[in-house]
Amino acid sequence: MGTTRRLDPEALHRELRRALRHGARASRLLRFTPDLAELIFPAELNSDLTIHDRAIQAELLLRRALEAIGGKRGDAASILLCLTPGTLGTTLEARRQSAAGLLGILPDTLRRERHEGLLLWDVAMEVYGLVTSTERVSPQQCQIEQGAPPHG
Repeated sequence: MGTTRRLDPEALHRELRRALRHGARASRLLRFTPDLAELIFPAELNSDLTIHDRAIQAELLLRRALEAIGGKRGDAASILLCLTPGTLGTTLEARRQSAAGLLGILPDTLRRERHEGLLLWDVAMEVYGLVTSTERVSPQQCQIEQGAPPHG
């Protein structure tokens, strides 16, 4: 992100909540929550990228954030956001059951702000850190090496 526009972690957290229903893969960002891709890679600062490219880069940056979180919490967030292989097309309820099982809690407990909300806040802050750190992240740095499987 440039100095003309700062990423807002609260807005990012809200958009991640909205992305829960359909997931945060590029295809779903484009169709259901394009504002999330726009927050992470705004058109005004990435005029060389199409909305499709920016959605792909946003997904890759989310994957990096989840890797940074790591462990069961990173895996649970990956499941919730449909970034784990096999989760695309599953219902949010089914993903909550899987994520809750991984964390050793009940799905209804996971839905509470202190669990799901905090988990998404952790993702939002990891993304914020990656985007706004002094070691600026370019879209090219976010790309997964060709042929390497995505994190999951």
